[in-house]
Amino acid sequence: MPDNLDERFGPVLSPKATSYRPNGWDDWETESPDTLVRLQDGQNEDLRCLTELSLRPGAALYATMRQVALLWVVAQNGDLFYALEESAWPPSSPDNRPVVPLLRNPIGVKSRLKLGHPSLVACRPARIGGEIIYEPSSKNPAGWEINNNSGRYGRDCGRSPQHLENASAEFGKYGILNLFPEFYGD
Repeated sequence: MPDNLDERFGPVLSPKATSYRPNGWDDWETESPDTLVRLQDGQNEDLRCLTELSLRPGAALYATMRQVALLWVVAQNGDLFYALEESAWPPSSPDNRPVVPLLRNPIGVKSRLKLGHPSLVACRPARIGGEIIYEPSSKNPAGWEINNNSGRYGRDCGRSPQHLENASAEFGKYGILNLFPEFYGD
């Protein structure tokens, strides 16, 4: 990777602290999701095939793709990671374990916590993160959106539309071409 990572993806950020996560993450987030993939040559076929599926018609496929989100993050060294967004039982539960996947807009699962972007990099600093979701629209007919919807590495932390476009272009280097950048401003 080129040396200009700060310019391409933004300076390194530690996971942002919040009122409910004072150190920026929960202890249970230090475990990597089961579906975690480091994007590299030979490790991109699942994601490439998934994004190409949207080019084929089918109501069942459409409904399924609308229900899941992929989290992604550019690590400190510039590596790209992605995983299905997973839910976890409340930490007080004796069987605190991930449940794959977390459905978007679920009903009745508000008590479950979700593994956040820090879990993709073992709660280490990263540069930018967000989601890959299926949201077809007139400006995005292929349907796949890459955004910076990460509370700890993407929104409200000085990231720009250009940082997101650069991340999308990085996915493109691995044949994942159908991602439409949608920047969520600070």
